[in-house]
Parts: sequence; structure tokens; C-alpha cells
Amino acid sequence: MLQKFNPKNRDLIVNINGQLVHRDKAGISPFDSAVQGGDAVWEGLRLYNGRIFKLHEHLDRLEHSAHALSIVDLPPATLIYVSCNPATLARDLAELQSRFKIESVTPLDMFPQTAEIEVVVQLQRSDASTI
Repeated sequence: MLQKFNPKNRDLIVNINGQLVHRDKAGISPFDSAVQGGDAVWEGLRLYNGRIFKLHEHLDRLEHSAHALSIVDLPPATLIYVSCNPATLARDLAELQSRFKIESVTPLDMFPQTAEIEVVVQLQRSDASTI
């Protein structure tokens, strides 16, 4: 079942095999329930006031689910963080540094009609060998 279209996701960028592509070029919609509910684990993260709500609990559930499905031989977990606010980016990266290391930082102008620029940060879980 395909989820209803949300205009906020019109210009969503997704990671496909290490390449950031527009959602329309992903091949299979990342919102398709077969993608979301297949042999995989995923967590939806909520933000309140620009902060990830219960990040460590989400990561713990992901790890537990990966063990339950015996998905333990996969490459280390990767987190793609997209931010348009340098202050919250710096704050959240400081919080994430205990569990992740920064692999790359890429500025991305998703909305060229505005003065703002987004930053895409690829983080690698630092204790990935224990997943």
C-alpha cells in the first residue's frame, strides 16, 4: 500500500547505494509499504523543537531488531542527517558523536530560491561491529 503523498516530501533526497538522489529517481518509492515492511529494520525519528526525540532508545530498538532478524553481517549502520540550521546541526552532532563518527559533510542547495543551504552529513556508527 502506497502512503498518501505529503507535499513536504516533494523534494526529498534519499540515499541509494551511497548516492543522494531525488525521491523520483529512487526506482522504488521509499514510501512504498513493501520497502518499509520487508526484511529490514527501520525506525521513524520524531523531532521536537529541532531535537531528535529518544535517539538512543531508537538506536537500541534498531539493534535489537537487527539481532532478532539475524541481520548481523550487514555493513555498519549509516545515518544521513540533513539540516538547514547550523546551530541545531552543531548541537545534534555533539550529541551523536558518542555513537557515530562523521564520514562526510556536503552542502546542498535544495531550495535555490532561498538564501538558506542544507547540509547533508553522513555518519557511521562507531560501534557498528556490535550490531
